[in-house]
Amino acid sequence: MRSRYDLAQDSTTVATDGSFYKDICSIPTHKFRFKKNRREYNVNAVEVIRLDIFAYNIYGVAELEDLVLWLNGIDDPTSMTIGQSILIPVLSDVEQFYYNNRV
Repeated sequence: MRSRYDLAQDSTTVATDGSFYKDICSIPTHKFRFKKNRREYNVNAVEVIRLDIFAYNIYGVAELEDLVLWLNGIDDPTSMTIGQSILIPVLSDVEQFYYNNRV
């Protein structure tokens, strides 16, 4: 299963076990390119509350909601509104981004 932690670099903060925490601010979203047709999508009432359902409805998996939010400049998911229009990249572009930027 993919997650934001697949793309995050280790932070400089050391955990109690001597490992490093993942720094989600290091995810290179600025490197994402829409190569194929993206589409506009209007979020419904359930999806505003349950972003995992939103991602599942779009991609068939629940773990990609963070990337879609970041690509749309949404840093606070609770700020989304019913009917809000966002850009949705095609799954192949998302998969390529994960492949190219995994750590």
